[in-house]
Amino acid sequence: MSFGKLFNHRLLLVYFISSLLFVTSCKGSNEIVLTEKNKSSYKIVLPASASSDETNAAKVLQKYLQQISGCLIPIVSDEVPAIAEEILIGNSKRLKSLNAGISFSQFQEDGFLIRTINKRIVLAGGYHKGSTYAVYTFLEDYLGCRKFTPTETVIPKSSRIVISAIKQRLEIPIVRFRLVNFYEDENEWYDWAKLTKVDTKDDEWGRWVYEFDKLLPPQTYFGSHPEYFAYRRKEKKRVPDQLCMTEPAVQKLVIDKMNTIFKEYPKAKYWTICQNENLNYCECDKCLPLIQAQGSPQGSLLQFINKIASAFPKKVIATHAYQFSLEPPRSLKPASNVIIIISSITANRGKSIKTDTDAGTVTFRNALEGWQKLTKNIYIWDYIVQFTNFFAPFPNLHTLQPNIQYMTQKGAIGFFEQATGYVPGDFSELKSYLVSKVLWNPQCDVAKLRKEFLQHYYGAAWTKIDQYLNTIEENSLKSNTRLDLFGDMKAAAVTYLAPDKLQAYQQLFDEAEGLVRQQPGMLKNVQKARLPVLYAVLKTEQQRKSQARSLSSNTAQSSTESAYQKFVNICKENNIELLSVTGGDYRLQTFEKEWKANR
Repeated sequence: MSFGKLFNHRLLLVYFISSLLFVTSCKGSNEIVLTEKNKSSYKIVLPASASSDETNAAKVLQKYLQQISGCLIPIVSDEVPAIAEEILIGNSKRLKSLNAGISFSQFQEDGFLIRTINKRIVLAGGYHKGSTYAVYTFLEDYLGCRKFTPTETVIPKSSRIVISAIKQRLEIPIVRFRLVNFYEDENEWYDWAKLTKVDTKDDEWGRWVYEFDKLLPPQTYFGSHPEYFAYRRKEKKRVPDQLCMTEPAVQKLVIDKMNTIFKEYPKAKYWTICQNENLNYCECDKCLPLIQAQGSPQGSLLQFINKIASAFPKKVIATHAYQFSLEPPRSLKPASNVIIIISSITANRGKSIKTDTDAGTVTFRNALEGWQKLTKNIYIWDYIVQFTNFFAPFPNLHTLQPNIQYMTQKGAIGFFEQATGYVPGDFSELKSYLVSKVLWNPQCDVAKLRKEFLQHYYGAAWTKIDQYLNTIEENSLKSNTRLDLFGDMKAAAVTYLAPDKLQAYQQLFDEAEGLVRQQPGMLKNVQKARLPVLYAVLKTEQQRKSQARSLSSNTAQSSTESAYQKFVNICKENNIELLSVTGGDYRLQTFEKEWKANR
C-alpha cells in the first residue's frame, strides 16, 4: 500500500472511530445493546397494515444496521407475540399496550418521535415521511452514519451497536415544504436530507409549475377565442402572453383541465397554477378595475386563483407572487386552500435579507411582509446560485441560514431553493447539504455541519478549502459588490475577483491539491471545488481583452492558458458540459470555441 493510500485510509478511519465511539461507548444500566458479535435478539416491528412510509422506514433501518454490524435483523408484524427487545416502527399497536401516550396527529406530515421504553426503541412519525425521517435521524445522530451527497455516504463498522436510553426526541418542522433542486431524482438522498419530492405520481405534490400556457395553449385557443387572453392597452389588442383573469369561459376551461389532470395524479393534494413568464397581464375593462382597486395585478390574478381553489376544496392550489404579481393586494386575501409562492429573485444574495438596504432586497422584503398580513400559507421561491454563470464564485454561504431564519419568522412555511439541478456549480455539494439541514431545522449548528462536511469531502485539504471560503467571503463583503442571480463578473473583476485576489485563491488551491495529491477521490473533489476560481480567471481575462486591457506579460498569458487547460480538463473528467442557462444553454464546447478564437 502506498503512503498516499495509507494516509487516506487512516484519515477515514479517524472519522469512523469518532463515530463508533458514539455507538459503542455507552455503559451502565441504561444501555441498549442492539447487536453483539454480529448477532441480535432484536426484531423490527411493523404495523400489520403498515403504510408505505412505515414499510420503507423498516427496510432502510434493516439495511443500514446490517451494513454497520453485519447482522440482519428480521422485520415482523405487530400481530406476532411481543418480546422485550423490539424496534417499533410507526403507529404500532404495541404502543397502546405500552401506554406510550403518543399522539400521532401532532406529527403532521413529517414530524417524528424517537424514544426508548425499557429495551424497546420507538421510531414513529407523521403520515407522509415521518417514520422514514425518524429512521434516518436515528442513523445519523445515534449511530454515526452520514450522507453528504448521493455518492458520499459514511457507514461506521462495528459488530457491537450500543445506545443509551432516549427519554424523548420530538421534531416537528416549521418548514413543511422543503425542495432543493440538486440531485433531483436521487430518492434516497431526498429522504435522508428530508426534502420534498414533486411531480411524481406517488407523492402529495402534483405539478409543481403549471403555467397558464400549459392549461390553455395559445396555439389551440388564441385564433378562435382571443377573448380568453390578455388585453394590452398600449397595443390596443389581445395578446397570447397571459390569460384574461375575468373571462368566465377561461375559469371553466381551467377547472375542467385540472379535473382531468387530477386523475393522472390521484394521490396528489397540492398543485401549482401560475402566470406565464412575461409581464403582459390582462388590462381589459373587467380586469383593470380589480387591479386598480387592489393596487396590484394580484387584484385579478388572486381572484381567479381563489375561484379555481373553491372548485376543489379538498385540494390546495399554489400560485406565484413573481415579477408583475410580486406586490400583494391591499385587502384581497388568498382562500384557505391557496398557497402564495413569493419569489426572492430581486434580492441581493450577498447580504442578509433582513437588514440589507439594496433596492431589490427592500422590494422583496416589503412584499413578504405585506403578504404575511394576508395569509399564513406562504412559500418562498429562493435562489442560491448565479444562473448566468454556474461556475462563477458566488460567496453566499454566510447568508443561507440567516435568510431562511428571517423568512420563516415572516411566516414562510415552505421553500424551493432553486439551484443547478444535476449540473455542478460553485460548491453545490456543500450548499445543498447545508441548505437541506437548515430547511429542516433553521436553528441548526451550521458551523459544525460545514466543518464536518469539509473534513469528510476534502480530507486533509479541508483547512485550505475553508480558508478560501472565508477569504472570498470577506473580500466580497468588503467590496460591497452585489451578488446578482443574473449578474456577470464585471464588478467583481475589480473587487473580490481582481487579479491579485484570484492569484491568492489559486495559491490556496495549489496547496489544497498538494495535500491530497496521492488520494484520487479527495483530489477530484478539490479540483471540482477549484473550477469557479479557474472560470473567474478566464472570464475576467476575456472581459479585459474586450476592453483592450489584456494581461500583457508572457508569464501572465502562460498562466491564463494553463488555467484554461486545467478548467477544460477538470470539466471533461467530471462530465460537466452546461455552464449557464440564461439566454439559451451555454456549454463547455461553446466556451472552448470562444477562447480559442480570441487567443
